[in-house]
Amino acid sequence: PRWLEAIEAQNLGQAGASLGAPTFLINGATDTVVPPEVTCSYFENTVCPTGDRVEFKIYPDTGHLDLPVTANADILQWMQDRLEGQEAPTNCRSLPVGCRTAP
Repeated sequence: PRWLEAIEAQNLGQAGASLGAPTFLINGATDTVVPPEVTCSYFENTVCPTGDRVEFKIYPDTGHLDLPVTANADILQWMQDRLEGQEAPTNCRSLPVGCRTAP
């Protein structure tokens, strides 16, 4: 069905599969649409093991709809740095503040 194709087109990766490009991953700490725990797990268990350069940042007191505005300056700076040829940062070796590790 067409709806299934639309969902699959939004798949950001399977475990072990590279995203193919540096990535700036963001989440709001109070997001109830995509809870930070989901993105933390994706970052730690799916993206980082591929070796991709991924920077992940959680914005405090920020929900799903506020996130683009709150993160705007960081997004633009991240993109500008890539356009200027700077290597993309990665924080795969340490979970961002706001991520809880499993017990």
